[in-house]
Amino acid sequence: MNNIKNINWHGDDLDLDDEESLVLLSGNDYPWVCEQCQAIIDSIRQMYLEDQLGDTDDPEAAIMFAYDHRMMCGGHSCANPPNTEHKP
Repeated sequence: MNNIKNINWHGDDLDLDDEESLVLLSGNDYPWVCEQCQAIIDSIRQMYLEDQLGDTDDPEAAIMFAYDHRMMCGGHSCANPPNTEHKP
């Protein structure tokens, strides 16, 4: 049995019941990604939750799996990620 929780993570609203549980990010956590890529991320995330892809300690395992296996659209439909640099 894995320790992955089925909880969405949004900004600072991280809610863990115990420190050994992992929160996997869902497609909604990547608003700059198109709907098709979000659906792929959600499908892979569900496979991790059902222990079909093994155990992971990476909250971004689903998007990394999709990227590594070339399942993302490659930016053809996705917007650029938001600029996180602080400019005074």
